[in-house]
Amino acid sequence: DAAFAIATQAMDTDILQARLLPCEPSGTIDAECSAQSLDIIGQLAWRRPLDNDELTRITDIATNAAEVMDNFYVGLEFGIAGLLQSPNFLFRIETGEPDPNDASKQVFNDFELASRLSFFLWNTTPDLELLEAAAAGELSTRDGLFTQASRLLESPRARVGLSNFFSDQLKLYELDHLSKDPTLFEHYNTQLGADAAEETLSVIERIVFDEESDYRDVMTTSETFVNPRLAALYNIPAPVE
Repeated sequence: DAAFAIATQAMDTDILQARLLPCEPSGTIDAECSAQSLDIIGQLAWRRPLDNDELTRITDIATNAAEVMDNFYVGLEFGIAGLLQSPNFLFRIETGEPDPNDASKQVFNDFELASRLSFFLWNTTPDLELLEAAAAGELSTRDGLFTQASRLLESPRARVGLSNFFSDQLKLYELDHLSKDPTLFEHYNTQLGADAAEETLSVIERIVFDEESDYRDVMTTSETFVNPRLAALYNIPAPVE
């Protein structure tokens, strides 16, 4: 149900269709346009290129559905839903392959490195540029991997990835369930947990991205971010903004 709901949203408007499709269908049945579209979407969803058999199978689903439903875009929804129901989308499969220099060891291939790098720094799937670098074998080299890591870190997505990383490491999500007796804790309110989590992540984000400081500054900094609720709790003057 979730896969079909997402696929329906993806084809919901002309704007979304134009973003996802590299071609204009010639009619209700256009296997070539379906294949081109599903090849790009599949590469992003599965974090690697689809092989010929995989692409043929997904394209057949889309064209058969288009014929039955008499609508190219509805047929494509079935193809997208098929991609999203595949274990190749639902699970990150990074098992490596034999090391050409030592058969007793496994090494990650370029597409596996792309996934690990992207999920680590962005907390999401690789973009096309990273996948293209993987296809070119660039991530197997130190310089190529460093170039892509630098690019990902310069993206605004890296701030989201950092927040997710430290939210997990510090278990900041537990602050969502913070509860105190307001008769005993006069400054407590239901927003305080979210405020405290945002405060912590803002400090880390500033140290990492804005100041490019040493990680140890997280432990020693005397500066923080407060709103009026946190200021009351800390017994300090409330900020103007």
